[in-house]
Amino acid sequence: MIILLFPLLLLIANPAHASASTPRYDIVAAYSEEEHRIYGSEKITFTNTGDEPLSELYLFLYPNLYLERDPDIDQNLYKRAYPVDFNPGEQIITSVQDLKGQNLPYFPELFKKRILMKIRLPTPIPPQQTFEFLVHFITVIPQKYGVFGYHWNLVTLQGGWHPYLPQFSEGKWNFLLPPPISRFQIRFTLSEHLDLLASSPPEFESREGRDVTYSLQADLLPYFSLSIGEKLAQEEKKD
Repeated sequence: MIILLFPLLLLIANPAHASASTPRYDIVAAYSEEEHRIYGSEKITFTNTGDEPLSELYLFLYPNLYLERDPDIDQNLYKRAYPVDFNPGEQIITSVQDLKGQNLPYFPELFKKRILMKIRLPTPIPPQQTFEFLVHFITVIPQKYGVFGYHWNLVTLQGGWHPYLPQFSEGKWNFLLPPPISRFQIRFTLSEHLDLLASSPPEFESREGRDVTYSLQADLLPYFSLSIGEKLAQEEKKD
């Protein structure tokens, strides 16, 4: 099992270079192969592009779409999607803080399957001003086929393996649109025998014991997708 400490300095010390209206994610995360979980911390840079002060932020927790069975969906689809039996995916936020380490209150919004988390700010964000905050999270990956899950030696993570901001435009949140185009700076750790494929090519950063850390960065993407598994690099070359 990979165990990481997520020092706040790694997230705070890197200044955001995004434009005033482009969200940015600085993420430090590790994949536990034994648990099929991701443990992570992220610094999110958000700009209030509206004309009024903003006292609430929202985060979208994509894995909670797989938290429980949906009675409105044909149950035979679950039998085809899950190779063994239904098992939940989930994203857990363990804390939200400002850059001074002060905890920010957060709670699930009244929305389907707890996929939205509301954060209340003690001081509203003025119009056209930027706010940075820290989110610590755990992502539980279900054993299932498709765009988000694992089966055998392949993990596919599309749609959001970390908490992310919904679309914010003209001073309003829109939860039905795709997330905004964003910038990503990621440090990702996993066991040395696993390959990592992503929305941008991973670059080797360091090794500690049997764990390897890669750095990844991308500009102007709505999502940052990952695939984890054995011999993925060889398979990609064959294709």
